[in-house]
Amino acid sequence: MFVIENIVKKEGAGAGAAVPNKPNVTFVKSKDVLQRPVRDSRGVKMLGDFVLNAGASMFTIYMVPSKQKQNFAGEGDEDMVTIKQTYEGMFPGDTLAANELFQNLVGEDLEIIAGNCVDGFMRAYGTECSPMKLKPSYTSDNSGRMHTLVFAQEVGSQFVPGFYYGNLVLSSPTASDESMDLTVANGIQYQLDSFAVTAALDVATIDLEHNALVSLIGGGGADPAILSKGAGTAATVILKDGTDWTALEDATISLRVFEEGATTYLVEESRS
Repeated sequence: MFVIENIVKKEGAGAGAAVPNKPNVTFVKSKDVLQRPVRDSRGVKMLGDFVLNAGASMFTIYMVPSKQKQNFAGEGDEDMVTIKQTYEGMFPGDTLAANELFQNLVGEDLEIIAGNCVDGFMRAYGTECSPMKLKPSYTSDNSGRMHTLVFAQEVGSQFVPGFYYGNLVLSSPTASDESMDLTVANGIQYQLDSFAVTAALDVATIDLEHNALVSLIGGGGADPAILSKGAGTAATVILKDGTDWTALEDATISLRVFEEGATTYLVEESRS
């Protein structure tokens, strides 16, 4: 049950002041998403990572930081209100590569992850069933040359943009057998092997920082690998309700790194 809490003004001056946006905005095609982070019981915070289909990755587009506009608004009559999310940005100049990209994004179902230099999270725009659609325009006059990119939901949903604490997936996952090396060099997502005979997954080495999020993608096979709770070689795994995770083909699990003294824990955040 949702428990209502008092909302007070954020401490410090200028709580409502504009914040500097990050210039590189991240996009993913909805059809490339294997697993999305789930929203917690309060409906806004997103748990876990975006995990993409094999061979897919997110991509970024430079947007003039001061020209970015991030919005959502409720629409509809009483008892029929839906929320529509919009994101607007400007790309300066006029290149063949930019025009080709914008041309080929028209009609695509997209999801957007945008951040600023103040908050400790990113906002995720669009949902699986109500993605963002691009409406591009271009102006060239005595004030300059500029592409205006407006992304909006055609159909609203019940959700405001999510608060995303996960990773940006800009490269393919690292292949791994049952003895996993979860390292900065290897990245934050791991594609597990297919197994003919079941194996217990174990973290052989780990140097990921405290609070990092790491995701495993199942490889299936006749007898898939299993991740169980408890102490391993380099990390102690904590699973929700102590329930094993079976690495079925395309199954996923996201784990948050937690360091306490000399012990490193991997705490389950979401699974599919």
